[in-house]
Amino acid sequence: MPEQGGGNKRPVAPTSCAGPALVAEFQYGDAGGHDNEERPMDWDEVRPKPKPGAAIGENLETLSVAELEARITEFEREIARVKTELEKKRRHEDAASALFKR
Repeated sequence: MPEQGGGNKRPVAPTSCAGPALVAEFQYGDAGGHDNEERPMDWDEVRPKPKPGAAIGENLETLSVAELEARITEFEREIARVKTELEKKRRHEDAASALFKR
C-alpha cells in the first residue's frame, strides 16, 4: 500500500483550456525527459531586439571622424530607401486615383 501523500502521484493539468498534447507534456515532462518547471515569462525574450546602428538624437561627441562618416553613409542609404518606398506609394496612389476618376 503506497504511503499517504505518495511519491508516485503526478500533478494533473487543468482541463479547462489544455489540449491533449499540453496535458501529456504537463504530466510526463518535455520530450527530452526533463521535468517541466513553471517559470515566469521573460519579456526580454518577447520584445524585438533593437537593431544595431545609428539612431537619431544620439550623442555625437564621443564618436570619431570615421564613425561620424559611417553614420552619414548609413543615414544616406536609409534616406534613399525611404525615398524609393515613398515613390512606390505615390505611384500606387496615382494609379488608384486615375482608376476612380473614370
